[in-house]
Amino acid sequence: MTSTPDKTKTDVYFSTMSSKKQVTIPMKVREVLGAEPGDQAMFV
Repeated sequence: MTSTPDKTKTDVYFSTMSSKKQVTIPMKVREVLGAEPGDQAMFV
């Protein structure tokens, strides 16, 4: 990801809810956010 994002391009990622109602955050999203085990996520 660049420090000056191109506002004309949007990356779209998909995830599927498991039978346990769990959702996996895609690896690229985790990398960009610097997500670590134990972090919380907000869905808006």
